[in-house]
Amino acid sequence: MVSKGFPIGKTMRTMSNRTTPTTPPSAVGADSRCQDVANRDWCRTLAVGAIAGVAGAIAMNLFSYAIRPLTEGNKRKSAPGTDRDVRTDQPEHAEHQAEDDATVRAGTAVYQAITGGEPTREGKVWLGRAAHYGFGLATGVGYALLSSRAPSLRRGFGTTYGTLVWAIADEGAVPVLGLSKGPREVPLGVHADALGAHLVYGATLEGIRRLASRNRSM
Repeated sequence: MVSKGFPIGKTMRTMSNRTTPTTPPSAVGADSRCQDVANRDWCRTLAVGAIAGVAGAIAMNLFSYAIRPLTEGNKRKSAPGTDRDVRTDQPEHAEHQAEDDATVRAGTAVYQAITGGEPTREGKVWLGRAAHYGFGLATGVGYALLSSRAPSLRRGFGTTYGTLVWAIADEGAVPVLGLSKGPREVPLGVHADALGAHLVYGATLEGIRRLASRNRSM
């Protein structure tokens, strides 16, 4: 028998609230972020950026192959070698051989830091490819994250961002790090080729971003 006026429901609710564990903020990881609707699809943005970055790197390759008949003379003068089917517009920046271009040097440096050994010539080619696509992926993710907060990077259908990547990385960081010749040591036509490839890269990023946004709204 229950006495009148005893607040059983209220008491049980209070006990339930006291015994319900709460998840500390530090326990929230990347998986929970992906499930958080209020996070504005953070994980989806990363995925779209990564896919766009790799696609942009492939587009750069295709652009380089397309203009090769027009620029082969300059490439022979500045980077003789047989590595013409490897990556992008990078070989003409090589100090000696096309197999010793910026992407190969970067990939080789990482390989040496991890293993302490020297890769084979064929291994250097694959390391160069990995460096090229890895950088494309990283800058693609950067575009996806930054352009959502700074829409001005999307101007010119993404070519503004492509130009920034060319100026900061290709013309700045790569020569400073000793991965390629200095800007003044490279023919003007080579700079134009590299800029063109990066414009294609930026346009590819923006095209995939818009396609992903359109599919999301459907």
